[in-house]
Amino acid sequence: MLVRLARVRTEWIFQRAAVLASLVITGSSLVASAQDAESLSLAAQFDLESLHTQGGWTAGRVVDRVREVAPSIERAREALRSANAGAIRALLGFSPRLTVTGGYTRVSPIDLETMEFEYLLDSYRITTSLSYSVTAALLDALPSYLASSATEEAADLRLQHERRVVTLAAQEAFYQYVRTTGALAVAQASAAQAEFHRQQTAAFVAAGRTAEVDLRGVEAELARAQVAVAQARAGLSTGEQALRRLLRLPSDQALSIGEDLTAPVPTPSTSVDALVTQALTHRIDRRALERTIEARDHEVDRAVGNYFPDVAVSFNYDLSNPNNRVFPQREEFVSSWDFSVLATISANDVIDTTQAVRQADAAHNQAESDLTELDDTIRSEVREAYDQLAAAQAGVEAAAIGVTASEETYRVRLAELRAGRVATRDLIDAEGELVTARLNQLNAALDLRIRQAKLTHAIGADHAPHR
Repeated sequence: MLVRLARVRTEWIFQRAAVLASLVITGSSLVASAQDAESLSLAAQFDLESLHTQGGWTAGRVVDRVREVAPSIERAREALRSANAGAIRALLGFSPRLTVTGGYTRVSPIDLETMEFEYLLDSYRITTSLSYSVTAALLDALPSYLASSATEEAADLRLQHERRVVTLAAQEAFYQYVRTTGALAVAQASAAQAEFHRQQTAAFVAAGRTAEVDLRGVEAELARAQVAVAQARAGLSTGEQALRRLLRLPSDQALSIGEDLTAPVPTPSTSVDALVTQALTHRIDRRALERTIEARDHEVDRAVGNYFPDVAVSFNYDLSNPNNRVFPQREEFVSSWDFSVLATISANDVIDTTQAVRQADAAHNQAESDLTELDDTIRSEVREAYDQLAAAQAGVEAAAIGVTASEETYRVRLAELRAGRVATRDLIDAEGELVTARLNQLNAALDLRIRQAKLTHAIGADHAPHR
């Protein structure tokens, strides 16, 4: 939300700064000296290279940092640990159940006059039991383990996908911060230019060479330029806050720009159809959903397995004093054992299993529908990102042509002003056009990088560690 608000505010500031740069003192017909002309170049000096700081933050560095500190990645990492624990627990279903029971029993005395043998009131017993459900191992434990393993793989893929999500968010936040930084630089330069013209016009008014109404117009433009600076500061504060929140940076740590915005941006050389095919093959979120569907399949198998009787084998070893299998009773420990095979089925379980199968099958069908919807979304995202990247590339080329033309116009007007052949307003107009052209170039360079990042994200090519 902070990033979107900053972008809306910044676009308004860019438009306002460009208008201010071209409207200052448009009504004046004064002729400036060569020295004054040099002072008019404050805003015209802004370009992409002026934002670069050696050792500052780059998009790659921001991504690496965010991947280390993002809470969403830690949450996905904990989900993977939980899934891993579930897979280990599912393995226990294959092992037999071993229990050891020890106990002491005191029974009430009875009338022994009718008894011809001794009856013991105290008894001690240690029983070791080993049981194994064949049905549970094949029809419950096996599908449970396969489902848990698929769920663990899906959790691992979702962790990788979360890294992709924060990568794109970090790039957008960084480039938005660059945009707001440029907006403030232009607004401040425009305000400085307006202040210069206010001082110049005030001097001519004092000398009686121009009407005071011209000074009032220039002061009004200066006030609007100062408002634009305040708006630009607010936009920069919002963009910086969003970026610092992602980076977990304290407010006292420097946040400068080290990105070379003049460097070329790679663009895809393959067709959009080939990129769609690549996305459907490599997108990690799609692969995670496929593993989820696989887990749902195994859960259906597990539910169906409950229709069958539970067949189990059991072995018991008993050491007791007295042993109930010894008659008459003797006050000593005697061992005995037994082995049994049991088959169990319940009518209630059959009814419950029917509903469990329906529930598991519904979850499987939902996952299948999610995959179909995701495929449609992927196709749309790739085509949209591809078209937007092509448009951004054309915008960069057009902006470069505009800067070249505006620089030449500004150079000619400056030379003509020094020769006394044009008025100050002509140079002001040329300077405003140059500032607008360089603003357009900054926006185009940032848009190209954002569009390239979105296309990389859309085709699933951003899953590898960023360098």
